[in-house]
Amino acid sequence: RLGEIVAIGGGVGCGKTAMAHEIGAWNWHKHGHKSFMVMLEEQNGDTVKNLASKVDHIAYHRPDIEYDESQLYGTALKMNDYLHLWKSNINQAIRYDFDRIVQAIRYHAVATGISHVFFDNITAATQHLTPSEVNTEVGRIAMVLAGLADELGVQIFIFSHLNTPSSGPSHEEGGQVREHQFTGSRALMRWCQVILGFERNKTAEGGDQHLSCIRMLKNRKYGGFGVVPTVYNPATNGILEREEVVDEHY
Repeated sequence: RLGEIVAIGGGVGCGKTAMAHEIGAWNWHKHGHKSFMVMLEEQNGDTVKNLASKVDHIAYHRPDIEYDESQLYGTALKMNDYLHLWKSNINQAIRYDFDRIVQAIRYHAVATGISHVFFDNITAATQHLTPSEVNTEVGRIAMVLAGLADELGVQIFIFSHLNTPSSGPSHEEGGQVREHQFTGSRALMRWCQVILGFERNKTAEGGDQHLSCIRMLKNRKYGGFGVVPTVYNPATNGILEREEVVDEHY
């Protein structure tokens, strides 16, 4: 769905960035699509390990997992022409400068032929602003990215933290994600063609902490809502679809 922007929101540490890795690796490995990864909360070396782990089904990012370094190196070389990274080892004022990121998106759309952009996350790009300025800047970011997606014919994924629910469990405890809880929600609701929530109770006991779901909150072109149950495998660093067990089956 080129020419569109997709917003994905979730609680702190619940798996938003893992979703970015999963989609980026899938688009490359399964479809040969090129992506530009603007991962503002991790170093590029960690991004490479996480993307490679999705393909090789090995948790390269975990220090307690032994792996063949030559296999990681080989996978990284294969993805070199398909997954481009916004520099993480540059001056921080430049790294978080949204206008410079826009310039980089334009460059990669023309010079390297990317078809997907991952912007993770909108909170990091606005952390230097006062609370009263954040919503205005989020609105500008969403409007500019929507225009870029349409002009350049690329699909842009925007990842967002969420505002705390007014009642019920927190998002980190598995609380349901709603559109109005996204950072600068009105702007994202206005400009995004698709809005998804990633839900997980990271405080759950045992294996339940790895259970999650992707919730469709908005689908402008086609309508419809729904939930895709998912599960995280720590050994492979992969997020997979799972069968949902309804009450009648217990």
